[in-house]
Amino acid sequence: MNNMSLFRHDIPKPRLEPEDYLEKTFSDYLSCHPTYMIPLIRAHNFIMRDLGPLSTMARHYIALLAASRHRCSYLVSISKKEFLHNGGDPDWLRNYEKAPLKLRSLQTVNKILAHQPWLLKKSHIESLVKGPYQWSLSELTHAIIIMVHFHALCSLSFGCKFGSDKPENFENEDNDCEEVEIEELVYDVKGSQKIKKIVKRSPASKLIIERCRQLELENATLAEIMTTRFNERNARWLRQQQQQQQRQTKWRQEDPYQEQEQGQKEPESEPEQQPIDQQQQQQHQQQSADPTFGYIDFASRDKQKSSPTFRIQDYQWDDQGYSLCNLFYSDISQFLDEKFKVGYNLTYYTLGPKTNIDTSPFRRAIWNYIQCIYGMRHDDYNYREVNILLERNLKCFIKNLACYPERVPKQDFADVMQGFRPSEKIHVIIMVSEARLQTELLYALRTITEVMKTSS
Repeated sequence: MNNMSLFRHDIPKPRLEPEDYLEKTFSDYLSCHPTYMIPLIRAHNFIMRDLGPLSTMARHYIALLAASRHRCSYLVSISKKEFLHNGGDPDWLRNYEKAPLKLRSLQTVNKILAHQPWLLKKSHIESLVKGPYQWSLSELTHAIIIMVHFHALCSLSFGCKFGSDKPENFENEDNDCEEVEIEELVYDVKGSQKIKKIVKRSPASKLIIERCRQLELENATLAEIMTTRFNERNARWLRQQQQQQQRQTKWRQEDPYQEQEQGQKEPESEPEQQPIDQQQQQQHQQQSADPTFGYIDFASRDKQKSSPTFRIQDYQWDDQGYSLCNLFYSDISQFLDEKFKVGYNLTYYTLGPKTNIDTSPFRRAIWNYIQCIYGMRHDDYNYREVNILLERNLKCFIKNLACYPERVPKQDFADVMQGFRPSEKIHVIIMVSEARLQTELLYALRTITEVMKTSS
């Protein structure tokens, strides 16, 4: 098969198995947010099926390469079916070396964008455009958009558990109960404030209403609400540590040899990799060049060899990225822009059962935190708000979802963000996915811009 037929857009064949396509998955798992689900489906269909520089078959093979970076079996399976349905060669799936070298040449850019986008250099783009592979900038822009789109879908898929668990029952969001500590304010005869700790077991929504009413009396802002939650958990952790130290001190006093028998607590580490079927793992590795390459903390990179911090004021989606995308892939920018804006601005002015809450600081903290862990900073943003609004467990969850989505345990959806509705948790997952997509895309577009400046 020559390159002309491989990369010329063709008209998609009639669908044979509609139940396998992602639109149904989006409808099943994201129906609680129809204002986001509709732009997502529109953008996905335009990227994968509408007119564009790449053929439908090539698009689904590139999607397969992208989904394999995070070993997302659900997206890999769908991409394989779509690839074969659109005339793809089964030998490419059985033996990675059988695929055209031009498609395989994307693997370096694919792995960098998926895990460490700050490492993308002009030389990576130039080797594809000016080297023996002969990618046009239009083809390459389309391929990059497919890759970052499916990297983001991996976070969405693992966060919402596409294809495994049934969607949450959003009609019964207030029926869960939890046992927690809350604070009550009391005053003595001198008027000084005291805090009394009480443990209650009641529906989570009712408990949060009690907290919110009390914070309303103190004229609390959203930041104060989140800070109070963090302080409650931090205080419990400190008490547990103090109690543990007291018990250990008592044991040592009673038995001087007890200290030697106590095991050392293991330090915190990256999330453990979830078990995966051995056959599936081998298939993912075949489609994923350098499977050991993964995310590292941007702050711990080699600063002499790595890129400096990406200042968002120097290269923004609205000012530079939007127009460059449209230059090489007509009309795609409006679909991406709509998805970015809806994912970021989506709000029902609620926080758990509390209504009339301005959640914009909370949403901005999540978006900017995701971009920050990929080396992208906003000069006009006070990053202290991230630590105020995002408690430690939530920060760990959204970082793992962005950087290691294949390692996020299934129970994390239920354990994290106690007191939030399932639909609100899914909104957080949506923001993680969209912030990650925009970050990867901006790194790629900025590098393409640098290549164009050098060539002119």
